[in-house]
Amino acid sequence: MKFISFENTGILEPEFIKSFGVSVKSDNSCIGFFGTGLKYAIAILIRQGAKVSIYSDGEVMHFGKKSVTLKGKSFDFITMNGEQIPFTTELGKTWEPWMAYRELYSNAKDEGGGACVINSLPEHTEGKTFVVVAGGEIESIHKARDSIFIGERLPISDGIYNGGGSFFSKGVCVWKYEGMPSIYSYSDSTGYCDLTEDRQIKYTHQVYKICADIIAKVTDKEVLRSIVTADTGVFESRIDFDYCSISPSLEFMEVARANRDLCNNAYLLSYMERNEPAAPLVDFTLNEYQKEILNDAIFSVKMAGFMVDEFPIRTVSILKNDALGQAAGGVIFLSEKCFLMGGLEMLKATLIEEWVHLKHHYRDCERPMQNYLFEQVVRLVDLNNSIVKNKYSKAA
Repeated sequence: MKFISFENTGILEPEFIKSFGVSVKSDNSCIGFFGTGLKYAIAILIRQGAKVSIYSDGEVMHFGKKSVTLKGKSFDFITMNGEQIPFTTELGKTWEPWMAYRELYSNAKDEGGGACVINSLPEHTEGKTFVVVAGGEIESIHKARDSIFIGERLPISDGIYNGGGSFFSKGVCVWKYEGMPSIYSYSDSTGYCDLTEDRQIKYTHQVYKICADIIAKVTDKEVLRSIVTADTGVFESRIDFDYCSISPSLEFMEVARANRDLCNNAYLLSYMERNEPAAPLVDFTLNEYQKEILNDAIFSVKMAGFMVDEFPIRTVSILKNDALGQAAGGVIFLSEKCFLMGGLEMLKATLIEEWVHLKHHYRDCERPMQNYLFEQVVRLVDLNNSIVKNKYSKAA
């Protein structure tokens, strides 16, 4: 019978298995952090029908399960050497078997060890720990471990690996693209992505940002072409480049332009268009009425605390992407279209938005910009309430 052995130097005390919230890992280089991975792995493997034993410094711990009825419902509690311990096979209920392998290997790796196939149970080795597993798909998972760990694989481009299906953080798979096929696997080398306690991606938008940033920097045209022309339903066709915060490579722009008609990712095309060089700006001369409403708009927003005329205001015929306004080089630009759509109210909104960009360096579609705008709404509501309260108190 073959076993998969997860081995490392060090001693595992039984109390670590019986307790939650116990972790001695404080090094940021460690894969594990929460100290719950081993418990999850044991529960998942026992649920799958695997045999699990731990050999540590001469002590042996065999795991099984015991059915217990609580309030009319049966639960399979995990046992250690026949003793019931305080978690059941429902721990990690939504986890897949490969995730149990990931936890055991990660724990061993953090302690300088690894995993291998053995044909017989380990003998007592002083100062070493072996987590030994047989059955429950563990052999097939071990053979396919490259989809769980980057290991020694070399990227085909920075952060991109051949073979789709996995998103890695610290070299470990933490997301499977929600069941979508993918052309490549991607790796978060920045530590940007937040993980849940069960080592899954906490916010999927962070995955899209990382992948978009990685792809935007690619210079290999063949890799770019396969991504740009990805079929509908493939992960690469759904990456949201609205999250991308960097400028694209020249090769990215060239391939995206050349394959515009074959691209199924509207976000990618929008990102490409946003990064196309702008045409020279042509000044737009205001007529008397337009001058008047611009002055009214400036006066009005300044009364509310937005000192927009501390920056030069320039009116132009058209802006890139047919925008109403733009903040660049310390200047507020207003397009002719801004005066034709919405009149005075549109001018006020555009002036405030572009002033905020220049004054506070907040960008569109980002939380700091959202927070600032809500703060201003609340400030103006409080100011209005104060004025109304004073008015009625004087009347009384």
